[in-house]
Amino acid sequence: MDEALDLLLAQAKAGNPTAQTEILRKYERLLRKLANLYMRINPWADFDDLMQEARIALLLAIGKFEPGQGFRFSTYMATHVRNALFRYVRDPRNRPLPQAPVDRLGVDILDAIPAPEEQGCDDPLDQLAPICRLLVEMRHGLSGREKLGWRTILHRVGLPRPQAQTLYLQALETLRKRGADIPVCHLDDTPGTS
Repeated sequence: MDEALDLLLAQAKAGNPTAQTEILRKYERLLRKLANLYMRINPWADFDDLMQEARIALLLAIGKFEPGQGFRFSTYMATHVRNALFRYVRDPRNRPLPQAPVDRLGVDILDAIPAPEEQGCDDPLDQLAPICRLLVEMRHGLSGREKLGWRTILHRVGLPRPQAQTLYLQALETLRKRGADIPVCHLDDTPGTS
């Protein structure tokens, strides 16, 4: 470890905000790389939130780092940042809440869509909400769509897996109650279905 970094770490550990800012600037590219990695793994995660978690983890690592342990600071810090980002993306409180679309007047758009009975629908899929219909069509290859696996479906619709699968199962239950015979596809991707 070079002497300049040792001095900078000692000043930052003592609480010098200029030294802390300098270390943050020095490792900004590594923090971005790690945040991008967790963005690709968890598309629902907000990049700015991941960067903030990474910066906080870096500052905490400065306080806990002991140069005499034989580790380089970058290795020690990267481990702390990875752990912090992992905890962040695993915490269900950090996931976005599903919200019904609202138009400019503040009216719930789903309430404005007439019920299927009012529309005189014969096709069981017409009785589903648009997102539910899309999930069933994509998963089963209905209405001229290609049969897709969950990874591809989640990428296209932009929903987290638990929310999409809950909507999918609710849609299948609705279809069964109305007499449609659609089997449940596996909820996890099997080889050849992704």
